[in-house]
Amino acid sequence: MEIRIVWLKDMIEVSYTIKYPEYKEKDDRWVIRQTGVYHRYDSTTSQSIFILLSPTPQSKAHLEATKWLSMSSYHSKIEADPFWLHRLLFTAYFPAWRKYITTIENRFLPVAKDALATFIEEPLGLGHDTLTTLNSLETRFRQVPAILASTMDLLQDLCALISSKSETEETKYGINCLKNQTRYCKIYSQSATYLQQRAQSVAKLLSDTLLMRDQLLAQEQNKNILELNKSAVFITRLTLFYLPTSFIAVSFSPGIQIRF
Repeated sequence: MEIRIVWLKDMIEVSYTIKYPEYKEKDDRWVIRQTGVYHRYDSTTSQSIFILLSPTPQSKAHLEATKWLSMSSYHSKIEADPFWLHRLLFTAYFPAWRKYITTIENRFLPVAKDALATFIEEPLGLGHDTLTTLNSLETRFRQVPAILASTMDLLQDLCALISSKSETEETKYGINCLKNQTRYCKIYSQSATYLQQRAQSVAKLLSDTLLMRDQLLAQEQNKNILELNKSAVFITRLTLFYLPTSFIAVSFSPGIQIRF
C-alpha cells in the first residue's frame, strides 16, 4: 500500500489503497478486503473530486460518505475540510482490526492451553492437525503487522500533505483523527506481533512434543519386538532340546514301525 501524490500547479492528486478485515456473517469468517480512493483537489477553487473504490456496493465507507453528502448538517464540515473522505475511510474500516485480532486470539488461546498442558508419557489429545491449525493462526498474526506497517507510513504522508495544504480547525481535527489511527495501528501491530511469537513458540513446543512422543512409541515398539524375539529364541531352543527324545520315544512305541 503506497500513496501516490501528483502536484499539478494549483491542483493535487492523491491516490492509494488500504487493506482491512471484514467479518462475513453469512459464512461466519473474516476476510481481508482492499479498497482505494482517488482525490483531486483544486486549491484555487477549494473543490474536490473523489472516487471511492469499494469491494461491495453497500460498503461501510460508501454508506458513511453518502450520509455525509446527503445531510445538510455535514455540509459545513465538508466545506471546511476538503480531505474529509480520508478521515472517514480510516474511521469506518480500521476499528475492525481490533475485533479481527481478538477473534484469532480466542481461537489460539484454547489450543495453546492444551498444548502447554500435554505430557509425553500420557496419551496426546493433540496431533498434527492441531499443529497445522497453530501454523495457520501464526500466519494470520504475522500478516497483520506487515499490512499495518505500510498503513502507518501512508497515514503519516496524509497528515503531512493535509498540513501543507489547509489549516482550518476542521482539517486540524481531521489530522488528529488520522494521527489517532496511526497510534491504533501501532497498538494493533504490537499485539499481533506478540501473539504471532506466542503461536510460533507453542507450535514449536507441540512439534517437539509430537516428535519425542513418536520416538517414545518407536522405542516401546522396538522393546516389544525384542521381547518377542527372545520368546521365539527360547521356544526354538526348547523345541530343539525335546525333539530328539520325542523322536526316540515315538520310534520305539509299541505298534509303530519306522522303515528306512
